[in-house]
Formats: sequence, C-alpha cells, structure tokens
Amino acid sequence: PKVKTYEDLAADVVYNDTGDYFTTLLQLSPSNKRFISIVGEFHSGKTSLVDLFVEESMRRYGPAPPAGKWGELSALEAVHGGGFRLTDTLDAEQQRQMSIQTSPLTLMLPDHRDKSHLLTFLDTPGHIQFTDEVTCSTALSDGVLLVVDPLEPIINLPHILPKFSSQQGVVLCLNKLDRLVLEVKLPPQDLYWKLVRVIEEVNAIMEDYCGVANYFSPMRNIMFGSGLHG
Repeated sequence: PKVKTYEDLAADVVYNDTGDYFTTLLQLSPSNKRFISIVGEFHSGKTSLVDLFVEESMRRYGPAPPAGKWGELSALEAVHGGGFRLTDTLDAEQQRQMSIQTSPLTLMLPDHRDKSHLLTFLDTPGHIQFTDEVTCSTALSDGVLLVVDPLEPIINLPHILPKFSSQQGVVLCLNKLDRLVLEVKLPPQDLYWKLVRVIEEVNAIMEDYCGVANYFSPMRNIMFGSGLHG
C-alpha cells in the first residue's frame, strides 16, 4: 500500500485517535528509521527539548493535551519547573525534576523535502552517576544530539564524549538561549561572542577526546534552542 506522507496525516491524527499515525509508522522503510541519543550536561534542557519535538510533531494534528494531564508539575510554566516532560516516566523523575533512566520516544517528522522519517529519541540522564545509561543508548544510536546550556559550565562533557564514536553523526544543540536574553540580558554582540566561545570550548574537548578538529560549525551541524519559548 502507498505510504501516507506527513501532510496526509495532518487531518487524520489527533491525540485520542492515532490509528492511522501508527499504521504509517509501521509502513515506513527501514532506511527512513533512525535512533538518536540526546545527551548533555545535567539540567541542560534535554527532556524539555523532547517535549518541543512532540509539540512540533502534533502541532498540525489537533489541540495539545490539557495542562496538568501528567501531574501537578506539568501544569506549571517551564520557568517554575513545569512542562509535560513526557520522557520522565517515573514518579521520582517528575518530583525531582531530573531524568534517572533513558527513555525512548518515537516520532514521525518530515525533512526539508517533506519526506517522512521515523525518529526514536533516547532521552538520557545528564547526571554523572548515570553515565552507564548514556553508554547503552549511544551504542544503539545512529546519531547523537549533544545539548549544551551556554550559561552553565561544561563539566561532564569529557565523561560523555568517550561514550560515542566520532563516526556517528553528532549535532550540537545550544539550548536555553532565552536565558542569555532574559536573565543575563546580553546585548546582541556580546551574545554572539558568548556563543562563539562555547562552540570553541566544545570543539576543543571534541578534538582532545575524538581527535577531530573544528567538528562543530553553525553552517553544518549546530542547532539552537530555547527551553522556555521553543
């Protein structure tokens, strides 16, 4: 049967009626399926980033779930520790606002040609005590999304980088850029140089541990995110 495209499903799929959506997932060719590990420092916004991916994938399908559907904290604004945090499936994770175990979440997302791809994101813990979870998830993955908060010191990254090979596709996500504007109130030029220094620091660590110089470049494999404002 003909596989429906991302646009074909827009009118069919809502939160409570996902039959066509999952049927299409099963029909996708294995060449269009990828596992991506989301790794990074503790509280760099990895789980909130997954929530944004879900929001984007469901934006055309129907209304978002009601606030508070996944507990009291999910009804709060992100700045107060809220947000759905779909991949924090344990009660302890919701209460402590931290990931303890790797949680997978599969979405169908389009590329720039509107071709559907099945992406399974593995949301890994950022705490140094759970690096074994990072090791297992990166071993299963086709690529890695490395999440960095520009305002926080890079401490655990040297422990994370040896867990995956430079042969895997690695994309750097500079997350929580809204903090640079709303909290630190950096002017545009200072914000630019701040991001340049962060990229240089990550590239230096990447070169030391993976032997690849200038691995990350805004023209090639760097994306930008904002935890509060998307």
